[in-house]
Amino acid sequence: MNKPVLTEFEKIEIILHNYDKIDNEIIALNTIFYLHAGENSMKVNFLLAQAYDSLNNPLVTTGDTRRGLAQKSAICYELAFLDPERAKLPLSDIDSNNSFCQVDIALNLGRVLVENPSIRDLEKAEVFLNFAFNNIVYYTHDLYFLANLYYKQSRYLKSIDVISQLEKRLIEYKIEDWRPKWELEKLLAKNYRKLVSESKKYNNSKEALMYSEKLIHCKYHSANDEVVYDKLQKTVNA
Repeated sequence: MNKPVLTEFEKIEIILHNYDKIDNEIIALNTIFYLHAGENSMKVNFLLAQAYDSLNNPLVTTGDTRRGLAQKSAICYELAFLDPERAKLPLSDIDSNNSFCQVDIALNLGRVLVENPSIRDLEKAEVFLNFAFNNIVYYTHDLYFLANLYYKQSRYLKSIDVISQLEKRLIEYKIEDWRPKWELEKLLAKNYRKLVSESKKYNNSKEALMYSEKLIHCKYHSANDEVVYDKLQKTVNA
């Protein structure tokens, strides 16, 4: 018997209904974000409003939860690009004393800029742009060491492409308030070469990354509906 093909609304409803049962809430939130990227219906917006409420609740920022806070904060900013009037999270709510959090947020925001080249309103996006790029500039030299800490999450490998594209995006926007262009290029190029040269050591992480990207970042065409359905059903039946 063929499994039913879930609509985007049904997928979001399953995620939100079983939100507390999902082991990795970041997967759930990212899934909601990517489902929303191509949808603006009232139904999706209503469901997302519930997700916003959970995101904007007071967050614990101690111990191992710091990285979760970083990703939640980044997701809030991602959603703010799509719906700036609804999703708001002040910079003061982010754990700015933790460099790992800063890197996570910067990379997440950078990905939004890279994947949404139509964003050109610098007046509204200036705070996001400054926050993302400044942190990439100041913390990118730590990414090599982050690989040893976060290789299971595969964020290290993803950062290679993000950093490279961030450099291009920075030049495109011609923003002059950051480090000189030549200094930024030198810093990014040095780390890019180093990361690429070491990437062969992380084959397992690369495989994990490919699966994660397929699950979280795919646009849920019919070809992978079964994968999404299986994942959600396992969550429901757990």
